[in-house]
Amino acid sequence: MLVNEFHVPKRTQTYADVLVAVGLAKLLSLWPQTNSIQLRDRGAHYQLLLSKPLDWKQARQAPLGPVYPYILFKPTDPKPKAASELIDYSHERQIEEAYRKYVEATRNRESKQAAQVAETAPPTPREDLQLFKDFNSLRMGSPAYSKLYLALEEIPEELPLLVLNRLSDLLPSGVTVEWTKVPKPNLPASSLQLFSPITGKGVHRPKADGAGVGQFSKKLIDWFEEWMKYIAMHVILSSHRAGDNTIVLAIAPEDISLDGLATVRRELLRKGLWGNLKVEINATLSIAQSLIANSEFANRGVIRLRGRRPNQLVRGIYISYFKSLGTGKALMNNAFLGIPGWFPIETQEDADAWLAILDEHSRLIRGLAENKSDHLPLLVAYRDFISGGRLKDLLDFLVSYGIMTMSHLEDRRWVRHTTKSLRRLLMSYQLRSVIDNSGFQNIAAAIRRSTVSAQYRKAISGKQVFEIKYGLAQEWKQKMRFKDKFVAALADFVQQYNNENARHVEQDKETRPRITTRDLDQVIDLIEQYGSELVGMLLLAYGYAKESKEEEE
Repeated sequence: MLVNEFHVPKRTQTYADVLVAVGLAKLLSLWPQTNSIQLRDRGAHYQLLLSKPLDWKQARQAPLGPVYPYILFKPTDPKPKAASELIDYSHERQIEEAYRKYVEATRNRESKQAAQVAETAPPTPREDLQLFKDFNSLRMGSPAYSKLYLALEEIPEELPLLVLNRLSDLLPSGVTVEWTKVPKPNLPASSLQLFSPITGKGVHRPKADGAGVGQFSKKLIDWFEEWMKYIAMHVILSSHRAGDNTIVLAIAPEDISLDGLATVRRELLRKGLWGNLKVEINATLSIAQSLIANSEFANRGVIRLRGRRPNQLVRGIYISYFKSLGTGKALMNNAFLGIPGWFPIETQEDADAWLAILDEHSRLIRGLAENKSDHLPLLVAYRDFISGGRLKDLLDFLVSYGIMTMSHLEDRRWVRHTTKSLRRLLMSYQLRSVIDNSGFQNIAAAIRRSTVSAQYRKAISGKQVFEIKYGLAQEWKQKMRFKDKFVAALADFVQQYNNENARHVEQDKETRPRITTRDLDQVIDLIEQYGSELVGMLLLAYGYAKESKEEEE
């Protein structure tokens, strides 16, 4: 009997379901023959497609081991017989400490001394060490991970039959195999909250009063699913610091190969993310970047991307917050954040545009701090945009960012979004007729010359050539909800802009391109068609953006 498809049901609607599906995909990729697995989210279940059908008869005769790495947390812990990968936790912590001291030593030395120290640099810590550290903290001393490994190691001949027993329940509808069920094994299994977030203490009471780590009924614990979760931990989980607290991320596939999923996770670990909101934002940006950077457009070909959007490969990330309580950590929140999918990637030009936008947005976010009250709303707006893709959230972020930029330009902090990336992004919202309108472009350019560009020139030269409209965005945001008030404010801006230009002509000073009545009429027509709020926010977003020629000037 040959089978090339399995369906893993979603039982909890948390990342525990993802762990079970990914763990099974990893198991099938290694046993009984090397196999490429495609994971697809089908709503009620995950579909696992095998490149080579599983031969039921052959699989029965193929010995099987625990598959996942064994972690030796303490030297006194029992050791496995022959682990394919053994991680000595204490030794890895020593490597991390030695590397930390080395980094501190080189940071405080002169360049010549630092170069000499660099010649004897210690090995770098494992990229997944933070995950193991947080796992060690969250397991609260439970030996469940190790005990199941040792138990599985003892039954290499029986284990294939037990696995096939479970696989027979995961066949697609209408597919059957001739199979005699084997007795349920007596294997040690305990639920760890890191892998099953709904098993917290109090969650299942009639009136939940907490979500701390607690025991779950043994009758409800499935050894096979716990095994799959332990395997998947090393494929899709990552752990990041938020002060003394911990953020655990689980990548949720939409339609991607197991190898592609592992590649995305590996690159996410290398980022060394930190913070709360910024961890969520940077993780989603990083995943989108990784999908493109490891696709056929980068000559790597690990991930098939052509004709699709990043969120059609990876649906998003599950996010779990564990708050430090001194002696342990407790689950405080579970959330889900989507991956951006602004436009499909058909050509190399599309891929390059995506990477340029992602890089630009990463630089914008890098300048924001979560502990500053004026920065936090910007991070919230951008997180909402990156997950949901709503145009309103994007414009709210860009306009608010432009307002903030005005307060930092004189300090020579000039990180700004560009018109090139903004135009490409807005085209995916069917707004080409607005942003390519000559009147819209001319008035947006006038806004730029009256705000950020004028302030930029003042910061560089120390001279103010034209009046700087500091409160323009704040005034327009208040009035653009009412069409008549906004049109009046727009006309007033045009009049003041042209009047200042006329005075410069009379005084034989530098001038700027005029705004014509045709420009104003065209924008008013756009307001009639698309509404004052949308056109007003687009004008401000474009007006506060940077053009490439501005750097040359």
